[in-house]
Amino acid sequence: MGAPAATVRPLDVRFPAAAPAPTPASPEAQLAELARLTGYRLDTLGPGVVRLTADLGAHGYAVLVATGEAGLQSAAWKEAADFRLLLTAESERPAGVPRLTREALSALIDHAHLAPLSAVDLRGYWKAGSVDLESAASVAELVGAHLAQRGAFSAVLLSLAQHPAHSVVSAQRLAERLGSAVTPAELGAILDTLTRAPFLALSPLPGGGYLLRAGVPELLLELAEYAEGVRRRLRVPAGQGREAVRA
Repeated sequence: MGAPAATVRPLDVRFPAAAPAPTPASPEAQLAELARLTGYRLDTLGPGVVRLTADLGAHGYAVLVATGEAGLQSAAWKEAADFRLLLTAESERPAGVPRLTREALSALIDHAHLAPLSAVDLRGYWKAGSVDLESAASVAELVGAHLAQRGAFSAVLLSLAQHPAHSVVSAQRLAERLGSAVTPAELGAILDTLTRAPFLALSPLPGGGYLLRAGVPELLLELAEYAEGVRRRLRVPAGQGREAVRA
Protein backbone atom coordinates (compact mmCIF):
# COMPACT_ATOMS: atom_id res chain seq x y z
CA MET A 1 0.00 0.00 0.00
CA GLY A 2 1.49 3.35 -1.09
CA ALA A 3 2.03 6.37 1.11
CA PRO A 4 -0.94 8.76 1.33
CA ALA A 5 -0.86 11.72 -1.04
CA ALA A 6 0.47 14.93 0.46
CA THR A 7 -2.13 17.54 1.20
CA VAL A 8 -1.46 20.86 -0.49
CA ARG A 9 -2.26 23.59 1.97
CA PRO A 10 -3.22 27.05 0.75
CA LEU A 11 -0.45 29.61 1.06
CA ASP A 12 -1.05 32.11 3.83
CA VAL A 13 0.28 35.47 2.63
CA ARG A 14 -1.15 37.57 5.43
CA PHE A 15 1.15 39.84 7.43
CA PRO A 16 0.54 41.35 10.87
CA ALA A 17 -1.04 44.78 10.57
CA ALA A 18 1.29 47.62 11.49
CA ALA A 19 0.30 49.72 14.45
CA PRO A 20 -1.36 52.92 13.22
CA ALA A 21 0.76 56.02 13.53
CA PRO A 22 -0.59 58.64 15.96
CA THR A 23 -2.54 61.37 14.19
CA PRO A 24 -1.29 64.93 14.83
CA ALA A 25 -3.68 66.98 16.93
CA SER A 26 -3.86 70.41 15.29
CA PRO A 27 -5.00 71.06 11.70
CA GLU A 28 -1.67 72.69 10.91
CA ALA A 29 0.22 69.65 12.19
CA GLN A 30 -2.04 67.33 10.19
CA LEU A 31 -1.44 69.31 7.00
CA ALA A 32 2.30 69.25 7.71
CA GLU A 33 2.15 65.48 8.12
CA LEU A 34 0.24 65.08 4.86
CA ALA A 35 2.80 67.30 3.11
CA ARG A 36 5.69 65.24 4.50
CA LEU A 37 4.15 61.95 3.41
CA THR A 38 3.07 63.00 -0.08
CA GLY A 39 5.84 65.35 -1.19
CA TYR A 40 4.31 68.82 -0.88
CA ARG A 41 6.16 71.86 0.39
CA LEU A 42 4.11 73.47 3.15
CA ASP A 43 4.18 77.22 3.81
CA THR A 44 2.24 79.10 6.45
CA LEU A 45 1.13 82.28 4.68
CA GLY A 46 -0.66 83.88 7.61
CA PRO A 47 -2.91 83.05 10.54
CA GLY A 48 -5.24 80.25 9.43
CA VAL A 49 -3.90 79.86 5.88
CA VAL A 50 -1.35 77.34 4.61
CA ARG A 51 -0.19 76.50 1.11
CA LEU A 52 0.68 73.03 -0.16
CA THR A 53 3.00 73.32 -3.16
CA ALA A 54 3.78 70.43 -5.49
CA ASP A 55 7.18 71.29 -6.99
CA LEU A 56 6.75 69.15 -10.10
CA GLY A 57 7.94 71.45 -12.86
CA ALA A 58 5.34 71.61 -15.65
CA HIS A 59 3.10 69.38 -13.53
CA GLY A 60 3.33 71.52 -10.40
CA TYR A 61 0.45 73.18 -8.63
CA ALA A 62 -0.46 74.82 -5.32
CA VAL A 63 -3.34 74.33 -2.88
CA LEU A 64 -4.42 76.98 -0.39
CA VAL A 65 -6.11 75.62 2.73
CA ALA A 66 -7.90 77.86 5.22
CA THR A 67 -7.96 76.09 8.57
CA GLY A 68 -10.96 78.17 9.67
CA GLU A 69 -13.42 80.73 8.32
CA ALA A 70 -11.28 83.57 9.64
CA GLY A 71 -8.61 82.58 7.14
CA LEU A 72 -11.01 83.39 4.28
CA GLN A 73 -10.90 87.06 5.30
CA SER A 74 -7.11 87.33 5.51
CA ALA A 75 -4.83 88.80 2.89
CA ALA A 76 -3.06 85.43 2.64
CA TRP A 77 -6.21 83.90 1.12
CA LYS A 78 -5.63 86.08 -1.96
CA GLU A 79 -2.23 84.51 -2.64
CA ALA A 80 -1.82 82.74 -5.99
CA ALA A 81 -2.95 79.09 -6.00
CA ASP A 82 -4.54 76.56 -8.32
CA PHE A 83 -7.00 75.21 -5.75
CA ARG A 84 -8.54 76.64 -2.56
CA LEU A 85 -10.28 74.71 0.19
CA LEU A 86 -11.72 75.43 3.61
CA LEU A 87 -11.05 72.91 6.36
CA THR A 88 -14.38 71.90 7.93
CA ALA A 89 -16.10 69.07 9.70
CA GLU A 90 -17.72 66.39 7.54
CA SER A 91 -21.17 67.61 8.62
CA GLU A 92 -20.47 71.19 7.48
CA ARG A 93 -21.10 72.36 3.91
CA PRO A 94 -19.84 75.94 3.48
CA ALA A 95 -21.32 77.96 0.64
CA GLY A 96 -19.13 79.36 -2.10
CA VAL A 97 -15.88 77.58 -1.24
CA PRO A 98 -14.75 73.95 -1.71
CA ARG A 99 -14.12 72.05 1.49
CA LEU A 100 -11.52 69.68 2.88
CA THR A 101 -13.05 67.85 5.81
CA ARG A 102 -11.02 67.07 8.89
CA GLU A 103 -12.20 63.46 8.72
CA ALA A 104 -10.97 63.16 5.13
CA LEU A 105 -7.63 64.74 6.05
CA SER A 106 -7.12 62.17 8.81
CA ALA A 107 -8.04 59.39 6.39
CA LEU A 108 -5.59 60.66 3.75
CA ILE A 109 -2.80 60.65 6.34
CA ASP A 110 -3.67 57.08 7.34
CA HIS A 111 -3.68 55.98 3.68
CA ALA A 112 -0.33 57.65 3.03
CA HIS A 113 1.19 55.75 5.95
CA LEU A 114 0.07 52.46 4.39
CA ALA A 115 1.27 52.96 0.82
CA PRO A 116 3.06 55.64 -1.21
CA LEU A 117 0.83 58.54 -2.23
CA SER A 118 2.08 61.54 -4.17
CA ALA A 119 0.95 64.99 -5.19
CA VAL A 120 0.33 63.52 -8.66
CA ASP A 121 -2.15 61.03 -7.18
CA LEU A 122 -3.98 63.73 -5.23
CA ARG A 123 -4.23 66.44 -7.88
CA GLY A 124 -7.49 65.10 -9.31
CA TYR A 125 -9.11 65.16 -5.88
CA TRP A 126 -8.28 68.84 -5.32
CA LYS A 127 -9.48 69.60 -8.86
CA ALA A 128 -12.81 67.87 -8.24
CA GLY A 129 -13.73 70.67 -5.84
CA SER A 130 -14.18 69.23 -2.38
CA VAL A 131 -12.37 66.46 -0.54
CA ASP A 132 -14.54 64.56 1.94
CA LEU A 133 -14.87 61.00 3.20
CA GLU A 134 -16.30 59.90 -0.15
CA SER A 135 -13.16 61.18 -1.87
CA ALA A 136 -10.99 59.52 0.78
CA ALA A 137 -12.74 56.21 0.08
CA SER A 138 -11.62 56.52 -3.54
CA VAL A 139 -8.05 57.09 -2.36
CA ALA A 140 -8.41 53.98 -0.20
CA GLU A 141 -9.09 51.98 -3.36
CA LEU A 142 -5.86 53.29 -4.88
CA VAL A 143 -3.95 52.38 -1.72
CA GLY A 144 -5.60 48.97 -1.73
CA ALA A 145 -4.35 48.37 -5.26
CA HIS A 146 -0.79 49.25 -4.18
CA LEU A 147 -1.03 46.88 -1.22
CA ALA A 148 -2.49 44.12 -3.40
CA GLN A 149 0.48 44.40 -5.78
CA ARG A 150 2.88 44.24 -2.85
CA GLY A 151 1.00 41.26 -1.44
CA ALA A 152 1.16 39.42 -4.77
CA PHE A 153 4.94 39.96 -4.92
CA SER A 154 5.30 38.69 -1.36
CA ALA A 155 3.16 35.66 -2.13
CA VAL A 156 5.42 34.67 -5.03
CA LEU A 157 8.55 35.09 -2.89
CA LEU A 158 7.05 32.98 -0.12
CA SER A 159 6.20 30.26 -2.60
CA LEU A 160 9.67 30.36 -4.14
CA ALA A 161 11.15 30.10 -0.63
CA GLN A 162 9.88 26.53 -0.47
CA HIS A 163 12.34 25.53 -3.20
CA PRO A 164 16.04 24.92 -2.55
CA ALA A 165 18.76 26.94 -4.23
CA HIS A 166 19.75 25.90 -7.76
CA SER A 167 16.50 24.04 -8.33
CA VAL A 168 14.15 24.28 -11.31
CA VAL A 169 10.86 26.01 -10.60
CA SER A 170 7.81 25.46 -12.78
CA ALA A 171 5.66 28.52 -13.43
CA GLN A 172 2.64 26.24 -13.79
CA ARG A 173 3.26 24.62 -10.40
CA LEU A 174 3.68 28.04 -8.83
CA ALA A 175 0.37 29.17 -10.30
CA GLU A 176 -1.38 26.07 -8.93
CA ARG A 177 0.02 26.65 -5.46
CA LEU A 178 -0.75 30.35 -5.39
CA GLY A 179 -4.29 29.84 -6.65
CA SER A 180 -6.40 32.98 -6.56
CA ALA A 181 -3.82 34.89 -4.51
CA VAL A 182 -2.00 35.89 -7.71
CA THR A 183 -3.42 36.12 -11.22
CA PRO A 184 -1.53 34.54 -14.16
CA ALA A 185 -0.71 38.00 -15.53
CA GLU A 186 0.63 39.15 -12.15
CA LEU A 187 2.68 35.97 -11.78
CA GLY A 188 4.25 36.39 -15.22
CA ALA A 189 5.16 40.02 -14.53
CA ILE A 190 6.62 39.20 -11.10
CA LEU A 191 8.70 36.29 -12.39
CA ASP A 192 10.01 38.51 -15.19
CA THR A 193 10.95 41.18 -12.63
CA LEU A 194 12.82 38.59 -10.57
CA THR A 195 14.96 37.66 -13.58
CA ARG A 196 16.33 41.19 -13.85
CA ALA A 197 18.62 43.38 -11.76
CA PRO A 198 18.82 44.08 -8.93
CA PHE A 199 17.09 40.79 -8.05
CA LEU A 200 18.67 38.32 -10.52
CA ALA A 201 16.86 35.64 -8.56
CA LEU A 202 15.72 33.55 -11.52
CA SER A 203 17.13 32.43 -14.85
CA PRO A 204 14.49 31.62 -17.52
CA LEU A 205 14.61 28.10 -18.98
CA PRO A 206 12.94 26.71 -22.11
CA GLY A 207 9.44 25.40 -21.51
CA GLY A 208 8.33 27.94 -18.93
CA GLY A 209 10.65 26.92 -16.10
CA TYR A 210 13.11 28.97 -14.08
CA LEU A 211 16.36 28.21 -12.31
CA LEU A 212 16.29 29.55 -8.76
CA ARG A 213 19.80 30.93 -8.48
CA ALA A 214 19.90 30.96 -4.66
CA GLY A 215 17.62 30.45 -1.69
CA VAL A 216 15.12 33.26 -1.16
CA PRO A 217 16.46 34.19 2.31
CA GLU A 218 19.97 34.56 0.83
CA LEU A 219 18.65 36.53 -2.13
CA LEU A 220 16.82 38.94 0.15
CA LEU A 221 19.89 39.34 2.33
CA GLU A 222 22.02 40.16 -0.72
CA LEU A 223 19.39 42.64 -1.89
CA ALA A 224 19.32 44.29 1.54
CA GLU A 225 23.13 44.57 1.54
CA TYR A 226 23.03 46.05 -1.96
CA ALA A 227 20.41 48.62 -0.90
CA GLU A 228 22.41 49.51 2.21
CA GLY A 229 25.56 49.94 0.12
CA VAL A 230 23.77 52.33 -2.24
CA ARG A 231 22.28 54.23 0.71
CA ARG A 232 25.73 54.77 2.19
CA ARG A 233 26.99 56.20 -1.10
CA LEU A 234 24.22 58.78 -1.29
CA ARG A 235 25.44 62.26 -0.54
CA VAL A 236 23.59 64.31 2.07
CA PRO A 237 22.39 67.59 0.48
CA ALA A 238 24.35 70.64 1.55
CA GLY A 239 23.07 72.05 4.82
CA GLN A 240 20.95 69.03 5.71
CA GLY A 241 23.58 67.52 7.94
CA ARG A 242 24.06 70.80 9.82
CA GLU A 243 20.30 71.06 10.39
CA ALA A 244 20.28 67.54 11.78
CA VAL A 245 23.07 68.43 14.21
CA ARG A 246 21.21 71.50 15.46
CA ALA A 247 18.03 69.44 15.89
